[in-house]
Amino acid sequence: MFFSSIHPTKTEGLRYIQQQEKLPTQPLATKFSKEKEENITDENVFARFHDYVFLGDSRVLGFQSYGFLEDSRVLADTGDSIVKIDAHLGTIKKISPTSVYISYGLNDLGRNYEGGYVAKVQEEVKKVQAIVPQAKIYICAIIPVNQALTQNDARWQQIPTINQALKKMCKKQKWIYVADDTLANESIYAQDGMHFQPSFYQTWAETILDTRK
Repeated sequence: MFFSSIHPTKTEGLRYIQQQEKLPTQPLATKFSKEKEENITDENVFARFHDYVFLGDSRVLGFQSYGFLEDSRVLADTGDSIVKIDAHLGTIKKISPTSVYISYGLNDLGRNYEGGYVAKVQEEVKKVQAIVPQAKIYICAIIPVNQALTQNDARWQQIPTINQALKKMCKKQKWIYVADDTLANESIYAQDGMHFQPSFYQTWAETILDTRK
C-alpha cells in the first residue's frame, strides 16, 4: 500500500490515459504552437524571416557575412548605394519575395541626386514594387554613425532630417517605415564607428520584425 501511493497502478495509469484522450485537442495544439514560436524567437530570431530579400550596403551585408541570413537573399555589398537596386531587379523577380527590406544611405549622402536622396529612394523602390507588386516594402531609417564621426562631418549631421523625410515619403507611398535609427548608441558600433558589432544584428532584426506586426 505504501508504494502504490507513490507509483500509480496499471489501472490508475490507464484511467489517466483515457481521461486525457477525452480532452479537446485544439488548446493543446495551440499551446505547442505558441511554445514553438517562443523558442524560435528566443533562440534564433533570424529563423522568423520567411520569403524575403534584403537590399542594402555593407551594414546589411553583415546579415550574410556573419551567417545570420541566407546568402542568396541578402543583396548587398560594400560601397553600395540606392542606385545599386537596378542591378538586383532580375534576382528580385526570380526570388519573388513577399517581403523586401531596404537599408541604404551612408554611401548616398553627399551625392547630387536630382531631387535629393529621398526622391531617389522613391524612384528606385518603385522599380522593385513594379516587379513584385505582391511584396510588402520595408524601408529602414538610416542608423546614424557614432557621435565622433557625426561631429566631424556635415554629411552625417543630415541623417535625422533625411529620416523624417523618409518616414513622410513611406506614409505617402504606403510603404512600411522601420524606425531603427532609435537603436543608435555607442555600444552597437565596430571600431570604425560606422559599421556594427555582430551582436547588434539580433536587435536590428527584432526591430524589423516588430515593425511587421
